[in-house]
Amino acid sequence: MSFFAELKRRNVIRVGAAYVVVAWLLIQVAETIFPLFGFGDGPARLVVVLLAIGFVPVLVVSWAFEITPEGVKREREVDRAHSITAQTGKKLDRVIMAVLAAALAVFAFDKFVLDPQRDADITESAAQAGAEQAREEARLSMFEEKSVAVLPFVNRSEKKEDEYFTDGMHDELLTRLSRISELKVISRTSVMKFRDTDKTIPEIARELAVAAILEGGVQRSGNQVRINVQLINAHSDEHLWAEIYDRELTTENLFAIQSEISTAIAESLQATLSPEERDRVYDLPTSSLEAYNHYLRGRQSMASRTTEGLRRALGEFEQATEIDPEFALGWVGIADAVHLLFEHGGIDRFEHQALHKEAAEKALALNDQLGEAYTSLAFYYLDVGEREKAKTAILKAIELNPNYAQAYHWYANILGGQERDEKRLSVLYKAAQLDPLSSVIQVNLAGELVRLGRPEDARHVYQQLARTDPRFAPTYTFLADIEMDYGRIAEAARLYRKAVELDPGSGRTLQMAARPYLAVGDFETVKKIIDQIDELLGPDNEPAAKLRWDLLLAQSKPQESVEYLDSFPPAWKKLWLIDWAYMWSWMHVGDFEKSREYLLKVFPHVTEREQWQQQFADSGNLYCPFAGILIRAGDTSLGHDLLDFFTESLEARETTASTPGGRENRALCYLIAGSYDQALEIFSELVAQGHLIGHWSFQGPQPWWELIRDDPRYLALVGRIEAALAEQRKLLNEQGPLGSSAP
Repeated sequence: MSFFAELKRRNVIRVGAAYVVVAWLLIQVAETIFPLFGFGDGPARLVVVLLAIGFVPVLVVSWAFEITPEGVKREREVDRAHSITAQTGKKLDRVIMAVLAAALAVFAFDKFVLDPQRDADITESAAQAGAEQAREEARLSMFEEKSVAVLPFVNRSEKKEDEYFTDGMHDELLTRLSRISELKVISRTSVMKFRDTDKTIPEIARELAVAAILEGGVQRSGNQVRINVQLINAHSDEHLWAEIYDRELTTENLFAIQSEISTAIAESLQATLSPEERDRVYDLPTSSLEAYNHYLRGRQSMASRTTEGLRRALGEFEQATEIDPEFALGWVGIADAVHLLFEHGGIDRFEHQALHKEAAEKALALNDQLGEAYTSLAFYYLDVGEREKAKTAILKAIELNPNYAQAYHWYANILGGQERDEKRLSVLYKAAQLDPLSSVIQVNLAGELVRLGRPEDARHVYQQLARTDPRFAPTYTFLADIEMDYGRIAEAARLYRKAVELDPGSGRTLQMAARPYLAVGDFETVKKIIDQIDELLGPDNEPAAKLRWDLLLAQSKPQESVEYLDSFPPAWKKLWLIDWAYMWSWMHVGDFEKSREYLLKVFPHVTEREQWQQQFADSGNLYCPFAGILIRAGDTSLGHDLLDFFTESLEARETTASTPGGRENRALCYLIAGSYDQALEIFSELVAQGHLIGHWSFQGPQPWWELIRDDPRYLALVGRIEAALAEQRKLLNEQGPLGSSAP
């Protein structure tokens, strides 16, 4: 008998065929099932390898062994007269056909059911990958060739306390570079994040979107200083330029080195300096090394943005200007420090305004080409309500210092009305481009997202900030404001508490931390917080005064709130904010004649219809109760016209009207106009979102509620609000008093 015939007799060929068919079925099943469990190609590939390895042993076994009625025996032990290989072969034929049918079924299921979904998933993944690649390519294309980030210099001095000097050299170099309009220079806040980093130059460049990185070190020894720097191509990691400066330690030499480095960087990146820019780059701020050292320490302390750090900074700047009264940057430091101290509630408004104005004007009198001084002056004008002067000053600052991120940041804050809607976000993005890792700018960017009706986007920015800069207190206050807006009062209290822990010297932060307790009616806790602020800042401080006034209105004591305003020092009563408070208090008293009197002080052109666009719409003061005050005071025609103007303006401005506050304002417009159904529909939506829950007790219930006080829909809303407040009050009590650790 031939070998092939013997293979057939022993069913070796049938066994091999059956094995191949079964193996194919198993492979099809593996390829279909494994991806459903998140497996990659590895496990399916292993199945193929194992089945291939098993093929030859199976053939050997089928040749050497035979199945008999008594079981499996070696082939040579079986009498061929009693062999049943023919019957076994027929069984194998049926097995092969059954397995083939199953394999074809699996193949059809995979091809016509799973394949289309898999193709769709692949297409979606490819689209996402393509979009990600496109975003990365777009980001890389934004790397302007003439862009640079100056990493924090390494302090190579033997004394640790010389670090302020090293940081100062770095800071001053950034200032000089930022005056070159053809360069894009990343601001100090962002580059300081890379102190002692282990990231590579290309990685840092990608995060900051720059084409070049400057790194270096400073060594001060006695009356000598050594500064070594190297400019690196961010994409190739190759050196573009390097230099070592060994000089005698004098202010003239220090500023000359910084100017030379700035010029060398500009030349390496092929940026051209105008004659005016060259003059500003080679400017000599002071000839006193001692004054300059105080200035550098002040800059270092001011960067902390805590009340204690700002007070230290102010002291250093004052010493710098005492030593060198013609040191313009020292005066800028004073102006900026007192401004920030006021923002943090660490200095009286009038003391702040006087010092701020004097210092900013002194700086400009000494050097009218100093962009930083114009920025400081813009802060002052904005604080006293002179928006147009502030805008002029800040635009001059940007002209003189086109890379000054803080100037763009404050320009965004100055914009109002329609111009704010059109420009503010793009101006903030410009500031973020120059200072991409600045927590201050990111907080303001998130605040703008809130105003544009994008609270979830804003919350994402705030939460990211809390991870990247966990000790930046404003992150928690702004995030808490969002929680308050949506009725999550206990969560807001937890966040305000965190901000107070991070900046315990800020009266303003303590004032904000009282908001949750005002909202739930825990007035005793509010009084304790007022006492804390008084203890911190002394008598007649603004944060405590504002909180006392809020408390009286929340307690439904509007007449006492008027009497409290009457007790203010004469200087305070010159502020438009006090006129605003009087207007509000008299409105709650129900004396609309008196309220109208103060409305005319706050908005002197309210009776001139042609001024409404500028006075209300452009300034963002589209607040419907103003019209209600006029109507109740007897100016019916004027009040209704103003109400129509407010309603139309709000409906036309989706950005403002879509926020919870904007929608509440629109509802008040409808309520005052008598469109109760429209008003109640919006109020119901706001309660469902939690907005009114967080604001119900603030400054007392609106007097306009009396128009619908007996409406069952209004009573139902009140019931829902009070139930939600009770739940939040319970959660708030579980946190314990402010100053204790939250559970």
